[in-house]
Amino acid sequence: MKRSVSLLIALATLTVTAFASDFAYLKINENRALISGEMTFIDLKNPEVVPLIKDGRTLVPVRFVAEAFGYDVYWEEQTRTVTLTDAKSLVTLKIGDTKMTVEKAGAVKAFTLDVPPDLIGERTFLPLRAIAEQALERKVTWYPESGIICITDGGETNYEAVAKQFSPAKFNLKDYPKIDCSTSVIPLVNAINEKILGIGKKTAELVTVSSKTHGAYVNLIEGKCDLIITPAPSEEELALAKAAGAELLLTPICNEAFVFLTHKDNPVNSLTLSQIQDIYSGKIQNWKDVGGADERIIAYQRNANAGSQTIMESVVMKGLTMAKPPSQEVIFGMGELIDAVANYENTSAAIGYSVYYYASEMKKNPDIKLLSVNGVAPSPETIQSKQYPIVISYYAVTLKGRQTDKVKALIEWLTQPEGQNLISDSGYVKK
Repeated sequence: MKRSVSLLIALATLTVTAFASDFAYLKINENRALISGEMTFIDLKNPEVVPLIKDGRTLVPVRFVAEAFGYDVYWEEQTRTVTLTDAKSLVTLKIGDTKMTVEKAGAVKAFTLDVPPDLIGERTFLPLRAIAEQALERKVTWYPESGIICITDGGETNYEAVAKQFSPAKFNLKDYPKIDCSTSVIPLVNAINEKILGIGKKTAELVTVSSKTHGAYVNLIEGKCDLIITPAPSEEELALAKAAGAELLLTPICNEAFVFLTHKDNPVNSLTLSQIQDIYSGKIQNWKDVGGADERIIAYQRNANAGSQTIMESVVMKGLTMAKPPSQEVIFGMGELIDAVANYENTSAAIGYSVYYYASEMKKNPDIKLLSVNGVAPSPETIQSKQYPIVISYYAVTLKGRQTDKVKALIEWLTQPEGQNLISDSGYVKK
């Protein structure tokens, strides 16, 4: 049973998407909506902005709906005026005034609304029937059995498929822990957001926050997030936590390989761990000493407290002092390091380090190759079996005493089969 209805629209000040669509599906008391096949959030910053029924009227967020159909939405505080525009029309409404004007092709029509636009809290509510039929020229259909609202250009819709998209998510946005992460796990956090929140890929990317490894630790310690996904902390990060009276709790969620890379034309294909230590401590400075050409080794490093620098110092060097490089050989970005190795003076003299997923998937470069270590090449199989000699973990890191039930539930899910399968399906190596 379905019927067309006259609805009210609430003007939300912050929405997630702004792209033209042929349809929009919303649901009563639900912060998610389906636009052009993408489950997205109506308002990423305010999860309480949802369609609702009040005084017998159905209210939905007008900014989200208007932008979904390609309109720009403007709010003029001084005159308390709402304006919707696209390439063909200009719709103007004013708080407390039942008059709505629609200008198309130079002709202006005035409409009298049953209910004037009104401010409720920080949101403006507008009559949808006038906007849908007279301004947006869309059809509105209401499915009372599910609370789903359908706004279309009149084309056919598959209600059953849409209803499945609105299946309850494991977490809602309001209760979802704030996550920060390292650069190298952004795709993994995207996948976690998509699965846990029941949203599309593009929206999951908008939810993801990455302040890089050190920034994520600082944000966690300062209480700006609930959970971070990163490699193990550096000595400085441990000291920051201690100074703040906080204790870091690390839960391993997946494995990763720390890899070394050089130019594809470099004749050296494998190094021993001892040779790597000698290169980065300055004992070996020429490629000929490890079976390569007679040229100086350009050994790039990362900046202090970068996740890969911490791994290099603690896991690879194991207390050995790294040679101090020239400033131009200290690279402040993971991608920039790969580019530097690939492009160094059009030679194959450079070496650098990264993590396997980032170097092989996120920042593929046809001019670099990954070196074997102790004769073992990095791969998902050798990482899983730990045949590759430099295997590390990514951790879900929290603060002792500050774990909410939702944070604990998310970490538990990540360590259980469903979460581990998601990690594997995302291209990472599960525990």
